[in-house]
Amino acid sequence: MRLAIGPQGQTVQGFRAAVRGARLTERMARLPEAAERSVWRFEEVGHLALLVENREAASWYVRHELAALAGPGPRLGEIRDTVRRYLESGNSRVLVAKELHLAPNTVAYRVGKASELLGRPVAERSQQVLLALQLVHALPGLLDPPRA
Repeated sequence: MRLAIGPQGQTVQGFRAAVRGARLTERMARLPEAAERSVWRFEEVGHLALLVENREAASWYVRHELAALAGPGPRLGEIRDTVRRYLESGNSRVLVAKELHLAPNTVAYRVGKASELLGRPVAERSQQVLLALQLVHALPGLLDPPRA
């Protein structure tokens, strides 16, 4: 069972906004490769749900923004996860290290490796990179090669 929660609102317009947000969130939660979780909140995935409305474009965006960081394998998956958490934490190596039970230098190494794979510093386009990483985290299937 999955629960989709829309944005909080007041009055009739607020109720309509909440329903619309909950529907977008529900569509995101119903995707076959959506991360397994029971509660989906619009505030957390609403921006992703909008991008996934056009799945082909979302997949292209992820591959374009992440470049070689979008490659296959568990090692790249670890780097993507670390960089996503790093950007979400406001670039705090210490917080991410505690969260992942790693040394802060390991976090710094992975962020540096991600910069190499991107061909530019992670901080150069941090919002775009974070958005692409959040999409991949929620929907790993977006990394699949495009269909011919």
